[in-house]
Amino acid sequence: MIFVALAEVYRQTGDPARAAWLVTAFSLTAAGSAAIAGRFGDLYGRRRMLLIMLGVALIGSALSAVADSLYLVILGRALQGVSIATLPLSFGILREHARPEQLGFGVGFLGGTYTFSTGLGSLVGGLVIDHYHWQSIFAVSAVLAGVAFLLALLILPPSPGRPARSGRIDVLGGVLFAPAVAMLLLSLTFFRHMAWTDPLVWGPLLGGVVTLGVWVWLELHVETPLIDVRQLGTRDIGLANLATFVIGIGPMMISLVNIPLLQQARWSGAGFGLEASLVGAIWFLLCIVGGCAAIFGGYLSGRFGARTVVLGACLALALGWGTMFAGYRSAPVVIGVSVFLINPGIALLFAIMPAIIIEASPDDRISEATGLTQAVRYVGAAAGSVIVPYLLSAQMVSSPIPGGGSLPGAAGYEQVFVLLTLLSLIAALLIAMLPGRARSASRHPSSSVQRH
Repeated sequence: MIFVALAEVYRQTGDPARAAWLVTAFSLTAAGSAAIAGRFGDLYGRRRMLLIMLGVALIGSALSAVADSLYLVILGRALQGVSIATLPLSFGILREHARPEQLGFGVGFLGGTYTFSTGLGSLVGGLVIDHYHWQSIFAVSAVLAGVAFLLALLILPPSPGRPARSGRIDVLGGVLFAPAVAMLLLSLTFFRHMAWTDPLVWGPLLGGVVTLGVWVWLELHVETPLIDVRQLGTRDIGLANLATFVIGIGPMMISLVNIPLLQQARWSGAGFGLEASLVGAIWFLLCIVGGCAAIFGGYLSGRFGARTVVLGACLALALGWGTMFAGYRSAPVVIGVSVFLINPGIALLFAIMPAIIIEASPDDRISEATGLTQAVRYVGAAAGSVIVPYLLSAQMVSSPIPGGGSLPGAAGYEQVFVLLTLLSLIAALLIAMLPGRARSASRHPSSSVQRH
């Protein structure tokens, strides 16, 4: 729902780079909580961790709904980021209770529900924003978190835990990289508003570099790291994760770019003035098409290999973003490219990329490897949610009506489209350097579990 609200937040604040922290804060806590909550769920019970994550997400939603400043809304969004952990925890609960012959259907059903509800969220968010204040979407998410909490409490049986037999849990390693990346991204935001000699610019930058260095050192020396960076030294895993990071920075930013573009006013020189509810309906269609593409991609990976499918998805993204640069002034072009090129490409990457990681990983390290990739993906998304709005804010256009706010102009969008096209090509090059041996995800049931 937050992506449908961004156009209105851009207009009110006049600063896309600052407003985009509504997405960045969520992505950073999502990256850390998915790994930690999954591990704690294995040790102390997945149902217990599911309830805790839903409770924290409810508190964050309530805070964002009633906050009277953007900074408090961002804090609430950071708390909401832990909700990402509910999906891997739900997969674990499914495995606890489903018979082996039911597992494949259950995994597909959960993954399909996730995709469908993402589109439904855009539709509901658009309706809410058209009739109420944009912060009302957080009241909706608070109610949904509360309902989910009650259902889990009343219906799900307790999950057995498996306390660690030896060693300690690497909690510090699991959470330290999130503030490190946050400080680096915060310094980028400050560069736009402050002089380069200002300590507020260099303080977060140096702090982020030092913290990131400490985190890497820690993970290299802990016996059982929660996020094992040593795997990045493996050629195949390193290249696949680097491609995932590049894709996360830009090419997957369709919601951060195209949704505001469709909604923002025509007077900005880039936009079509569509109502939020209509844009939400369009995005609901996108999620349906994307879900079908992901299913078909599984079939294609069985015939041609996962690397070939992922490479094709990267090239489709490059073609899509390049077409956006050429035709972003036409609403049919924006909608058509989003529906038939960009969104299917993103869906294929989410669904099939884990098969490459699984193929390159030892059998006893698959969960660890895919968990690392999930963290890399969200860190890339956090970086992209700062870089893309930074470029959009390069040319802000003020409303001709006094008090009408300001919006990104055409030059900002053109810069973004060029960047995303180049990043898509770089990701395609990295994937092309991998050996073409990864086959269908159906050989590895856990790959479909990790696709989101």
